[in-house]
Amino acid sequence: MKRRSFFIVLMAVIISYSTGYAIDKGMSVSFPPENQSEKGAPGKEVEPPYDEKVSESEVTQKTLSEEKKETLNLDERVRELEDEIRRMKEETAARKALEPTEDERIREEEIREILETSGRQYTLLGKGEMELDYSFNYSYSASEGISIEGIGTPLPEFFINISYVKQHTFTHSLALNYGILDNLSLSLGVPYTYKYNYEKSQLDIVEDDREREAKGKDGSGLGDVSFSLQWQPVKAGGGQSSIVCFLTFKSKTGKSPYDIDTDFDLSTGSGHNSIGAGVSISKPMDPLVPFGTISYSKSFYEAGLSYKVGEVTLKKVEPGDTIALSMGVGYALSYNVSLNIQYQQSYTFEPDFVYSYGGRLYRTSEEAQNSAVVSIGTGWRLSASTSLYVDVGFGLTPDTQDFFLGARWPLEI
Repeated sequence: MKRRSFFIVLMAVIISYSTGYAIDKGMSVSFPPENQSEKGAPGKEVEPPYDEKVSESEVTQKTLSEEKKETLNLDERVRELEDEIRRMKEETAARKALEPTEDERIREEEIREILETSGRQYTLLGKGEMELDYSFNYSYSASEGISIEGIGTPLPEFFINISYVKQHTFTHSLALNYGILDNLSLSLGVPYTYKYNYEKSQLDIVEDDREREAKGKDGSGLGDVSFSLQWQPVKAGGGQSSIVCFLTFKSKTGKSPYDIDTDFDLSTGSGHNSIGAGVSISKPMDPLVPFGTISYSKSFYEAGLSYKVGEVTLKKVEPGDTIALSMGVGYALSYNVSLNIQYQQSYTFEPDFVYSYGGRLYRTSEEAQNSAVVSIGTGWRLSASTSLYVDVGFGLTPDTQDFFLGARWPLEI
């Protein structure tokens, strides 16, 4: 009993001394020791030695460094997004500044209507747009001629022949217009023509008055099919001048005047091919829109003919070239109604004809033709997709029709 008590006291002294020594040295004390009690225990991981562990401060520093990098990346991304938003706002503001206002859009539509009333050559379709254009034209001309018959004959009397010729021409045309690009359009025109001539001759005889019976003749059929290409080198708008260049080709599909019996039939075409080019210019000047066109047309000769004219035979025709000029001014009475007045002048150079008579060829020329017309036109907007244009004109020279009336109805398809 005494021996057991001695060992207990000895153990308590040793434990107390060890604990105090460990505390003085700053060592961790656990009782029982954890590393010994858990060493080799199943399901438990053994911690590595102290020198193999990552210190808590290093882990903290590493975490702070990564968070700092992520923060910097987020700040940089936010700045990029702010710059992008600022740039988009600036572009939107610039675009809005360039976009026309409602009043400007209405004015552009009025200008387009004015130019459409003046002629198809002043405006173009947008890319991919298609338009079917129907037009009707009527013209009237009257001429009077005086000839003296009987001179140089053994008859004691002579005759004064006064002839009156009145010609009516009706033309229906269909044109298909297509916008290849916003500044490039193609057009195909197909006309159908009907002509009627009324001729009356009055023979005043010195001793006895007689009246010759009046006679008429007509002709109808397909006219000369034409192709046209329009190009606008500079985009119009903002009060700038609009320039439209065009190239045209006119075929000889109509009934030729060199292939008919002039006593009973009338031609519906020119009888030759031609190609032309020109430029149209318009300039908005509130409240008016001045416009003008200048063009030149080259006619191709027709050879190999065998057309009888009395006792001679027509072998070749060399039509004269034509230069044309037009100018005018338009005004919008309202959003739906426009009005214009214009002057047109054309000059055709002398044509040459080659005849065969008695086995020999002879060349003759006719006088040049000078025509001038003044016309007044108006347009009505019928809907958002179509309008009606009407014009009336009067000839100013003997080589021009006395009167003509035209109407055009374009329809988007």
